[in-house]
Amino acid sequence: MRVTVVTRRRARPGLEAALVAAAVRLIEEPSEWTKERRAARLFRGRDEPDVILYVADWNSMDAYWARMRRGGASQQLDALCSEEPERRFFQRLWGYEIVSRRAAMASIALIATPPAATTAVRDYIVSTVRSLTRHQPGFVLSHLHQELHDAPRFLLIQGWESPEAWEAFIQHVTPRIEAALHAWGATLRRFVGIPQTEHYRRLAMVASSSPAIPRGP
Repeated sequence: MRVTVVTRRRARPGLEAALVAAAVRLIEEPSEWTKERRAARLFRGRDEPDVILYVADWNSMDAYWARMRRGGASQQLDALCSEEPERRFFQRLWGYEIVSRRAAMASIALIATPPAATTAVRDYIVSTVRSLTRHQPGFVLSHLHQELHDAPRFLLIQGWESPEAWEAFIQHVTPRIEAALHAWGATLRRFVGIPQTEHYRRLAMVASSSPAIPRGP
């Protein structure tokens, strides 16, 4: 089963730029490419510039851990960090991107729900939030994931062409979304990230005459 790996790392004081550079290099280095890793993105925190978030799609959990056991890449990053990395594993439920545009700002939200509200929250995000987001100026991408080992948690990744487009969405649309989530007892923890790099294993799949390509079911 395909899995999305999200790894959060915090740099040691004074090594923030070095951590970002090392992570970008490892994602873009051809020797690190593998058919098992389908895509990878890296974000640096806007409000926490010492924090990076790695989001990657792998063919399976086993493939990811097999790569980790080879060592090298992870150890290089660990040496630049002030604490152990935090990893979470998700299954992607839905994804949509406008491939002719590039995100300049991203919102990565971890949404925790009471077990009884899990289905309602998921359906609300897939229907209402998806519709609201895709019709906003500056929209680039939206991905929804569900945590594998903690079913009541969702990860919602949204990308915007500019900080201004993101700010407009946060100001005019997000309050409505958050009010609905809070009504179900859900809580939201948001990471605002600046994209640093991205890599797709099969770039030919990205090329299209269509302005937008849905990714996933």
